Amino acid sequence: MSDVKKIDQARRRTLFAVLAFGCPACVATATSALARDDEITVQIQQVIARDKADVVSPDDLYARVTINGEVFKTERIRQSDAIIPNWRISKVVQRGEHDVKVEIFDKDVFTADDAIDINRVDNKRDLDFSVDTRRCRINGFASRFKCRNQIRRAGLERKRAEIVFIVDVNR
Repeated sequence: MSDVKKIDQARRRTLFAVLAFGCPACVATATSALARDDEITVQIQQVIARDKADVVSPDDLYARVTINGEVFKTERIRQSDAIIPNWRISKVVQRGEHDVKVEIFDKDVFTADDAIDINRVDNKRDLDFSVDTRRCRINGFASRFKCRNQIRRAGLERKRAEIVFIVDVNR
């Protein structure tokens, strides 16, 4: 069972216990504590290679997503041109603004994994942005995005790709 599900079950048990013993002040505190948690989900829908990342073998792409300081790594997918991985990375956070970083890598056996350029800013391969869970807005891009809007970004440097993803907040 995932840590998120364990925490959620523990909170429900606590709320049930508070309700069972009839403490109105405790119910208000427990209910407001439960209401302050949101879940940020980054769903990477597509990665399209714009040039070859690996000269020796087919590209082995995977994503590394950091949400509020916690790093998540997806499974790798072997493909050369485009993948439709539908990777979903989620983290429960307190209501507010949280930093998110999205990185794509090509897995290498004998050398360090290659960072794939998905950012149109020179000398920056990853995407850094923040998610405001109160307003359900994604900040840090030239364009304004709301939750559930499809975001498309592509790098311009060597070993580049285009990424299509969605950010959502569940309360």
